[in-house]
Amino acid sequence: GIKALEGFIVGYSYRFSSKIPKKGRYVIVTIISLFLIGLLTIAGILGAQGGIMILGTEYTFEVPLWIMILLGIVLSASIAYFGLTKEEQGTMILSCVLGGIFMVLGYFLYEAFVLGYGVMAAAVEIPWNIGQLAVGTAIAVPVVDKLREMGLHVSLFESEREIRE
Repeated sequence: GIKALEGFIVGYSYRFSSKIPKKGRYVIVTIISLFLIGLLTIAGILGAQGGIMILGTEYTFEVPLWIMILLGIVLSASIAYFGLTKEEQGTMILSCVLGGIFMVLGYFLYEAFVLGYGVMAAAVEIPWNIGQLAVGTAIAVPVVDKLREMGLHVSLFESEREIRE
């Protein structure tokens, strides 16, 4: 459900993004940037933690608040730069990030209330889900660009339009 909603939002926002004027893109980038910085700051305040199991031994770590804030600023600055300077790729990036924010919120709400982990435990996952958003976007945009260079149609909307022409 959550990933399907994310995919729908990415596709829908990308399809209709050409109707958004440049000024509107600035507003969208600003809102997304502030939201991501806020999410990472909240996660840092609540205690961003992680752990890994290697050969039966568990290693845990905690990420300091200042690193979480810095990550939010760097991620937001990157989104703003590419989202506003690279027309086609920027549109894809903004669409992926918009859908990704719904994924992050969806996982948070699901873990906190449906699974009953509580807000604090669910908040620990926020940075990792934002990382999933960032890595997924960083992979998806170049792959779509390459598919287009190869002449493959990456959306039903574009394929239908070309068939009619």
